[in-house]
Amino acid sequence: MLIQFVSDSKEKYWLPRWSHWNSTCPIELLILGGFQYLGRGWTFDDLEESTTISTEVQQNYFHEFIAIGANVLYPMNVLTPLRYPYCH
Repeated sequence: MLIQFVSDSKEKYWLPRWSHWNSTCPIELLILGGFQYLGRGWTFDDLEESTTISTEVQQNYFHEFIAIGANVLYPMNVLTPLRYPYCH
């Protein structure tokens, strides 16, 4: 999932602020941090200690990470009864 998310985010330019070649924060570490925050309950302080990316940067990135999940990944991967063709 992580590798696919990284390649999709680069290919589809989901995170333009963080995908620039001159960004000081590797997008791979930011994405991993987002998954660690959601899946393992890490705090932004934990993420700073493990990646050396500041808590403030992690927090700013996380807002965009959540927006991608809500606006891109959710509609792509979740079928509601109205969208499911066999529920008529």
